[in-house]
Amino acid sequence: MTRHQEERKQAFAASLTNLLRKEAIEKITVDQICEEANVHRSTFYRYFTDKYDLLEYVFKNIFVAQVDRSNVVESIIRHIASEKKIFRNVFNNNNKADYYLFGTILRIFSSQIYDAVMAGHLHEIPWIEIMVKNSKYPKIATDMIAGGFLTVLIEWISTNYEMDEEELARFILHIEESLKDRKININD
Repeated sequence: MTRHQEERKQAFAASLTNLLRKEAIEKITVDQICEEANVHRSTFYRYFTDKYDLLEYVFKNIFVAQVDRSNVVESIIRHIASEKKIFRNVFNNNNKADYYLFGTILRIFSSQIYDAVMAGHLHEIPWIEIMVKNSKYPKIATDMIAGGFLTVLIEWISTNYEMDEEELARFILHIEESLKDRKININD
């Protein structure tokens, strides 16, 4: 891909991000995205099949790029907290696109968690590392962890962030301690 093509994709991503700060994803049209980017509609379709394809690009290439590999959980939470309107406008709308979005984001989170475990970057969250590395099916274990994490984040978003971000991060980072309190050993 040429530098010009990448810049064009980035312009569409910036346009969608700006629009998501104002309204829900299902209300945003390709025409609005193109108008915001000052690009003709036919150009949009050279790069993306629809607005959800662009949304996936935004999450993979912008959101994931901001994840601190040595501090995955807290950096994801911080990013969501800093872009509350965007995440609320992506996830807080009960419509048929939510399942697609959940699956897309789940694959991204799962991949990030799996890569972080395999690279040894999740030592601060031993319960995740233990579950993934000790599993006969590490990718499935990672999907389960990512699904739970994503579900908690969506609930956090939908409750208007009632729990502060530090408290949420502590909860996720220290689930193992809660299990120990209940005499559940994840090493067995």
